[in-house]
Amino acid sequence: MTRPHPEDLAKLVAAVCVNPKYAQLAPSLVERLAAEELEKRADFKTALKTTRTRLHQVAGAGKFVHHKENIPDVYHDIPAN
Repeated sequence: MTRPHPEDLAKLVAAVCVNPKYAQLAPSLVERLAAEELEKRADFKTALKTTRTRLHQVAGAGKFVHHKENIPDVYHDIPAN
């Protein structure tokens, strides 16, 4: 596979980061996934959609765990051996 053109990659990263959901993510993560999708996909629109999907999968799981502040409390009632 060939590396995506830097202008195309910058355009895709900018299009992803316009959405507030993805704007707070590490730019290196967005850029890496965007580059991978540009290598695989024939058109920009599909690369944009699949990049957002992958970011949702990665960041969505982290968001869920991040908001569960009392996860360690679950283990409080487990007796020690």
